[in-house]
Amino acid sequence: MDVHAALAQFEDTFKHQVAQILHHARGSAPGGVGGDWAEVVAHFGLPAKSNAERSQLAGQAGHARGALPDEVAAVLGVLSQQAEQVLTNMGHAFGPALAADPTAAARLQELAGKVQSMPTEQRKVYTDETKPKAGTGIAGLFANAAATSKLTPWANLKYDSHFTLSCPGCGSPQRQRLIFNCEYCGASLFGAD
Repeated sequence: MDVHAALAQFEDTFKHQVAQILHHARGSAPGGVGGDWAEVVAHFGLPAKSNAERSQLAGQAGHARGALPDEVAAVLGVLSQQAEQVLTNMGHAFGPALAADPTAAARLQELAGKVQSMPTEQRKVYTDETKPKAGTGIAGLFANAAATSKLTPWANLKYDSHFTLSCPGCGSPQRQRLIFNCEYCGASLFGAD
């Protein structure tokens, strides 16, 4: 194989690997829970995180989808280091051909620069893709309502829906049987005052 074919094959393989990593990162649930992301992280030798830790970190960052940007950057960083080593080995293997062909030598240097800058560039692109978007209009109103619905005092209350009334005024569940006024807003649970 000549040096130009080897460099072209390297570039195609590298682009494919980056695309696959980003595909798995984008396709996973918030924080990288589920899907193939945990396998990707393990393949690149990074420390494993539990699903609970991943979910918590995604919630703190406000990510509604995709793997954690720091983890994606770390995986891409490992891939970049591996690719740099391959290019170094190619430089040694094709030393005489590179010395005789300045265009091939320039192409090797260009690929080395792309490999080195890829983790930073792709992290920025990925972070921009997965960060929460500020909604406008009615869509933003419902997005805000959904995001803050867990902040209500009754959000974590466990109740049996077959025997519990919900307040028509604020939506909170009936906390005690035979008490028919809402403990939060005072409205009648039957809708008539």
